[in-house]
Amino acid sequence: MALFRTHAGLLLSAIALNCTAMGCGSSDSSSDQRANSGGSAGAINSAGASGANALAGSSGMSGGSGGSAGSSIGSAGSAGLMMGGSGGMGGASSAGAGGGAPLLVWPNETSFANSDPWLSQHHDEIQEMHPRFLVVNFANNRKLSDVQARFETQKAWMMEGTRYHGYSDPNAKPFLIYELAKLVDLSDPAPSASPYPNSTKMPRRAKNGGNDIDYSQLFNQTYADYYAIPDPNNASHNLTLCELFAKGIVNDIFLVVNKTA
Repeated sequence: MALFRTHAGLLLSAIALNCTAMGCGSSDSSSDQRANSGGSAGAINSAGASGANALAGSSGMSGGSGGSAGSSIGSAGSAGLMMGGSGGMGGASSAGAGGGAPLLVWPNETSFANSDPWLSQHHDEIQEMHPRFLVVNFANNRKLSDVQARFETQKAWMMEGTRYHGYSDPNAKPFLIYELAKLVDLSDPAPSASPYPNSTKMPRRAKNGGNDIDYSQLFNQTYADYYAIPDPNNASHNLTLCELFAKGIVNDIFLVVNKTA
């Protein structure tokens, strides 16, 4: 686990989630998992307390030099305005205006889940990686716009840091480009009246006065219902973290907390 301190007193916790270690089964995107993935991960949602607002869609496979990533505004869905409709996971791969070959981007229609053997088989061919992040806000008295801005800042840092020889090549393109899968606000409904710096929904362990996060709880159905990402094949079931990872809808997670707690 890596912790990132923000200027606003927040911590964005990037958890390298190993579903096998958490007792969730393999994260290998086998052909069976692909068949049951429900198709494109499609829209990228931003949820407030009620999970109502949406931000942007993933462009998937982007075009070559001079080309564009195929994404379009989709129709409204149960989680609010959905953007990125036809782009979604894998999107459209188009050659640039100059006829250049399309970029090889991960995730794509063939490979989208962490630890897929496709990644090792094509590691020297992949030109861009767009991991999808689930961002969960437990920080009371923080605006969601600030949380999103912090995510965008961290995204910009990673983009700049992965420009190959960017110090000598001003045209170098970033390799790692974060995508926001969903922003979930789990802060307390009336945070100004809450005695806690972090939400009562933040899973806690008894040690250290209850200030340690119990990460194991993030995998259970209670938190799946908080994330409110429905199974494409069963709308009455919200996907757990392990299921989100196995289907390639999410590739990583940030937890947002006040560092003073």
